[in-house]
Amino acid sequence: MVAGQLIDLIHRFNRIKDYSMNDKKRIEGYERLLADMKEAFEIEDEREFKRVNRVIWDIYDAIRYEKEELENDLVRN
Repeated sequence: MVAGQLIDLIHRFNRIKDYSMNDKKRIEGYERLLADMKEAFEIEDEREFKRVNRVIWDIYDAIRYEKEELENDLVRN
């Protein structure tokens, strides 16, 4: 992955985070982004992927964490 692609990925995450109309839309956006990342980076075995592609894994994991937190907040409310 080149630096430009990594920057695009971070911009996409920030657009979803900052401009989604509500938490449900934000969760849907994160789900699409995670699915796109799994496809683009061929993430099948998460442990192996984490070992080989640490920077991309950290971004993937942060997005997944943010999505799970939003889902938990929706369940609590």
